[in-house]
Amino acid sequence: MKKHKAQNSTPLVTVVVLSYHRAPYTDRTLQALTSIDAGVDFELIVVDNGSDADSVAALQAWEQSGLIDQLILLPNNLGTSAGFNTGFQAAHPHTQFLTKLDNDILVISPQWLRQIVDTLNNEENVGIASTDMINHTSVQKLPVLTLPSGRQVRDWHGWRAGGGGMTFRKELYQQIGGFRTDFPDELKLMPDDLAFYSSVTKMGLCSYYVCAAQSSLQLELDNSFTDYRSWKIRQYQLLSSRFFNIAKGASHFAPFISAIHLATSSWQAGQRLIVEITLTSSLEQLCWIGMSLINGQQSHSDPYSDIVVRSKAGQTTVLRWLQLPMNAQPGQYDLVIRLSALLINENRLQVGTTLDLLRQGGAVTIVNNLA
Repeated sequence: MKKHKAQNSTPLVTVVVLSYHRAPYTDRTLQALTSIDAGVDFELIVVDNGSDADSVAALQAWEQSGLIDQLILLPNNLGTSAGFNTGFQAAHPHTQFLTKLDNDILVISPQWLRQIVDTLNNEENVGIASTDMINHTSVQKLPVLTLPSGRQVRDWHGWRAGGGGMTFRKELYQQIGGFRTDFPDELKLMPDDLAFYSSVTKMGLCSYYVCAAQSSLQLELDNSFTDYRSWKIRQYQLLSSRFFNIAKGASHFAPFISAIHLATSSWQAGQRLIVEITLTSSLEQLCWIGMSLINGQQSHSDPYSDIVVRSKAGQTTVLRWLQLPMNAQPGQYDLVIRLSALLINENRLQVGTTLDLLRQGGAVTIVNNLA
């Protein structure tokens, strides 16, 4: 490992890594970041968004090694926008550039940050420059463009993915007002890079992936932790069905599951599981609700208990039941609730787009006998 900033020097760039649990992945991100010559002096700030004790202890070890310049421990998860804003606001007063780096990114190319800074300094009308994620399928489908200088890039216009080291001038960040945080509490995976990119584009500036600055995603993360994968799927469902238009200034949003309540968490095989579900929406919409229980060995669902409900503007509360089979095996089960739009097609009801998918790990326990 090597120092990324000369002692007592003024960093040209402030790199902020946002951490939330998944300590092994953050560790690999930091190892790559501190072992490759970035080409410029930078300070490294890590913001932890309320992780578990093991993740915090791992970060504190990095801080004690001297390879993290600042470690900021937040008491709870504020979401991506607020977390990165916290790090950017703690940047050295004389730093010129800010970099957003997700904690599942591995930088690969030597001089990667020099390539990005040179793109921002030497190319015309560039607002954002970031690494070229070589195993990001959507990014790699974008055509390679050659700028007048000969530099090769891909345009963000085809796909926006800001976690791979999106870098911009600090004065631009301040001019825009930072990353937006006025999203409801349910959306922790905030569309900060989308909203920021939108502001940059409106200013007539371009955004590029720089081909000479390569990185890769730790793709195995999505297949490693069921809880993380389920959480991320729901965040994207909410982003696409309710929140995406917020970044464009729209006021309406589709229904989503804002609360669930079980009378008890323990049930016997053969019983009828009853769940109270609260939907929130800004408009009236016909919806379909399906529910199932899942663990590693079994899955229980009951198509006869799927219900149709018309959500109102505001909140709508419905009762949903699931008949547990007599042969249901004892154990802990994840509760999965799917909310979909219901369409009328040729006078027939048809299940349409998924609006929300909520999975609560270990929410239900099936026992042999209730005491």
